[in-house]
Amino acid sequence: MAAMRRWVNAVVAIVIPWCAACGRFGFGSADAASDTTATDASVEPLLYWIDGGQAIRRMHADGSGGAIVLTTPATCLADDPVHQQLYWCTTSSIMRAGYDGTGSAMVTTGSQLFSVAVDGAAGHVYWAQYFVGIFRADLDGANAVNINAPGSGWRDLALSADHTRLYYSGVIGADRISYLSTTGSEPNGDVFVAATSGIVNPDQIQVDEQSRLYWADSQSGSQKIQRVNADGTQALDLVALPAPVNAVGGLAYNAVSQRVFWSNGGNEILAVGVDGGAYESIPFGTGMPKDLLFIAAP
Repeated sequence: MAAMRRWVNAVVAIVIPWCAACGRFGFGSADAASDTTATDASVEPLLYWIDGGQAIRRMHADGSGGAIVLTTPATCLADDPVHQQLYWCTTSSIMRAGYDGTGSAMVTTGSQLFSVAVDGAAGHVYWAQYFVGIFRADLDGANAVNINAPGSGWRDLALSADHTRLYYSGVIGADRISYLSTTGSEPNGDVFVAATSGIVNPDQIQVDEQSRLYWADSQSGSQKIQRVNADGTQALDLVALPAPVNAVGGLAYNAVSQRVFWSNGGNEILAVGVDGGAYESIPFGTGMPKDLLFIAAP
């Protein structure tokens, strides 16, 4: 019996760490991915992206470990790290599920859905409906209200690092990035306008932990990816033509590597440092990437 106990203990010592490693590095099935990597500020987040509007995929920041999270129509992505929920738009609804794609549920319905942002701590989800308005609701879609954002043709949404501002872009007022106070602690306003920044047509807004804004300027002939402080100072071009920024379909900020990733033309993913410089191409396997999103590995 003593020999048998020693044999069992030896097997357990080998199998348990091996199983833990499988859970950490394997993404699971192609229809509903799973990942048990412990959340760690030093661990690279996973890059989620929409594949041709028909599926949501994820991979590591270096392009490895790609898998399908969900096979579903999708046009935009957001996440709620408080409740570890992935949100996405379809042409007529906002949906959510776990980071592994399980537990899919409808949040709300609407037309001309362009963008979604989630404040899990405050229990709010925001979304933009093109030429309809910007709306706020509870996380389950209840108590929806139009928050009467100035402008028109509302498109991209992004929350500040402390979630006190909701940034947005629109067709009317396309020469600026505007914001709404989510707490009423300050007046609504604009970060900057064309006369001082050179911005023409901002899209794909991202915000880092210092509340610096990143966006793609899609003005034909002068496309670029830019950065500016929240007070409108120190505007910087990270990358511009002739670099591949002529058809940016998604932008995502990676806090760990301090890089900005973008998709271009539906056939490539690239990355550049937050201070600009040389950019690199990121392998992603097959698919047509757009609307990128980094999520800390659960």
